[in-house]
Amino acid sequence: NTFIDVDAAILLGGSRDVLIANNRFYNISEWGIFVDNRGSTWDTRMCAYNATFTGMFPKEIMALHYDQVPYATRYPNLAVILDNHPCLPWGLSIVRNTYCNVGSGFLYAVKPSTIVKWGGVYSSNSEAESCSIASGG
Repeated sequence: NTFIDVDAAILLGGSRDVLIANNRFYNISEWGIFVDNRGSTWDTRMCAYNATFTGMFPKEIMALHYDQVPYATRYPNLAVILDNHPCLPWGLSIVRNTYCNVGSGFLYAVKPSTIVKWGGVYSSNSEAESCSIASGG
């Protein structure tokens, strides 16, 4: 994908095992990729997970019997989601992207080390030598 002349390219506030790879970000006025852990910070009502399962996410996923066939066999990581950091964008990989002229930064709201701490990968992202689309960055 190529993002050109936009305010913001990608907003990720959760999810699992997302791969953001081989994209180009050119002339982005705000940020290339915005990542946060809203389920465990400002939007905890959605993800509250405790002995009473008060959050919307745990209630809804439990109603689907996520830890049983067919979900548990087809999506094995789903079977353990409530035991493995349910409110973080766990397993996010941001790799091999190029960027040029990005206002607030290519990665915004978290640091690369946080992505790694959340079980993800942040690697081989680089600033392009030129913002020329014709040159391929």
